[in-house]
Amino acid sequence: MKLPFLLLVAAITLFTGCGTAATARPDATVSIPSDRFLPVVSQSVTGGTVTFHNADADAHTVTSLPGAPVAFDLVIPAGATRTLRLDTAGAYRYYCRFHAHYDPKTDQIAANPGADHPDEPMAGVIVASRNS
Repeated sequence: MKLPFLLLVAAITLFTGCGTAATARPDATVSIPSDRFLPVVSQSVTGGTVTFHNADADAHTVTSLPGAPVAFDLVIPAGATRTLRLDTAGAYRYYCRFHAHYDPKTDQIAANPGADHPDEPMAGVIVASRNS
């Protein structure tokens, strides 16, 4: 339960501290070495891209939470790469729906039963700041 709170605090800190486009990277890369997104918090500017590379042997998804300003659900097979472009500023929480699930009652992401890391859901945050 502490991990989602820490992710949200980190995203808000990153988002409020980014200031101008000069401090935010226009493009970001997230790797999936196993059942994890690294880095957990990624920063980009609106209109920039976030590239996800799945270096794991399993397929994964990058799925936005319900109600996000931009909905996305990328399926990334093992060894593949997918790119996401966000044109709306905000903090986007996401998860792998193959290995975790979203609970709308608690607004939390939890690992699925039988996950490799049952106490740490496969989730991350993208912070897209305004580029002007």
